[in-house]
Amino acid sequence: MDLSREADLIQLNQVINDQTDKYTYHQKRRARRTTSKILKKIHDPYLKDTRMRLIRATRANDIAEINKISDTLQEYERRTYGL
Repeated sequence: MDLSREADLIQLNQVINDQTDKYTYHQKRRARRTTSKILKKIHDPYLKDTRMRLIRATRANDIAEINKISDTLQEYERRTYGL
């Protein structure tokens, strides 16, 4: 898991577990829903493998492959997660 996702999850858990009236019910509900979506993406094996391919293509500086993988990722996330 990358550090940005970890930071997002920590921040969302702070909102969810806050016992004061600082956050409304709907904000906490949205935080729970977002946490669930992030965790689903983190544990998706196809998404993990595709991201690793993208990292390798970026390190190899293969522009055509980067564009191909990026398009594949966008299409997969749109179909699977409705983004």
